[in-house]
Amino acid sequence: MAEIKFIDFREKVKDAINDRINAVLEECAGELESQVKRNTRVKTGRTKNSFRHKVIDSEHIAYIGSDYENAIWEEFGTG
Repeated sequence: MAEIKFIDFREKVKDAINDRINAVLEECAGELESQVKRNTRVKTGRTKNSFRHKVIDSEHIAYIGSDYENAIWEEFGTG
C-alpha cells in the first residue's frame, strides 16, 4: 500500500498573507499621506511637510498624522 505524506504549509501561507496585508497597508497609508499633503493649505509648508505615516506590522494598523500643533487647528478650526 502507498504511503501518504502530509506536508503542512499553514505557517508559510499565514506568513505570506501577513506580508501581503502589510504591503497593502504601506501602499494605502503612503497614498493617503500624499493626498493629505496635496490637500493641505500652504503658507510656509511646515504643516504640509509634517504629515507622516507608520504601519505596525504585527497588528496590521496604519497611522497617518502630524505631530505639528498647527495641523489640528487647520483641520478643526479655532472656534
